[in-house]
Amino acid sequence: VTAFAARAVGPLTEAGERSLALGAQQAAARFLALALDLVPEGAEPSPELLFAAGKAFDSIGRSGDELARAVDAFERAGDAERAAEAATVASRHAWHAMSGDADSWLERAVALVEHRPASRAKAIVVAAEARRDMLAYRPESGYELAVTAVALAREVDDTDIEADALVTLGSARVSLGDVTGVQDLEHALEL
Repeated sequence: VTAFAARAVGPLTEAGERSLALGAQQAAARFLALALDLVPEGAEPSPELLFAAGKAFDSIGRSGDELARAVDAFERAGDAERAAEAATVASRHAWHAMSGDADSWLERAVALVEHRPASRAKAIVVAAEARRDMLAYRPESGYELAVTAVALAREVDDTDIEADALVTLGSARVSLGDVTGVQDLEHALEL
């Protein structure tokens, strides 16, 4: 079995990523944990495996260092955009776990994409910044960031990110006394 272990890592990673896409977090966590276990001794797991495992483990409440390792691995590979996406997920995980380092992860993500052109990763990061500010009772900056995130999402044609940013935008508008924010929320639901 040992001779075949390394060859199984790729298909198990794909199965885990597919399970995540389908919302089957428990199955994803099982596939990805097995893939990590089968990485040959002395070899580093791929950044994509670490990122997928970190997302899966986060979704089922399992702690680990996979997201941090994914950020580092993507940065070593020169992939700032994937590193920023992984850092944004690490920020969300830290916020849910109340570990206190959610802002530092998000600031790392911001630093990775702030001087880059419009991209999916940049839209994700700006949408996360907007959400953070809204949750921290800073609706003015949350509003400004959400407007930017919506524009970025539209520019890169990503309706999932657009919907996410519209929820924050609508919430910010309502918090600022602008009832048209309800229309943003309704549009997010339509998307």
